Amino acid sequence: MRECLPHTRTLPTTGDGLLDRSFRELGFDSPAMVQFAEALQERLNIPIANQELDRIATPRDVLDYVRAHPVPDG
Repeated sequence: MRECLPHTRTLPTTGDGLLDRSFRELGFDSPAMVQFAEALQERLNIPIANQELDRIATPRDVLDYVRAHPVPDG
């Protein structure tokens, strides 16, 4: 997440309710969200359709999505 966040913003620590704060509240704009989704897809080999990205509002949503879409074998 930190790699995709605009350089003018910093993320709070996990003790600050990071998982349940909206990406917008954390400083992510639309281009940062697209970049974040692309990084996740590349690193985890999990496709994220644009309509799915629209439903991902918090870091917890990302974790839930990744858990629901296991990494393919191979």
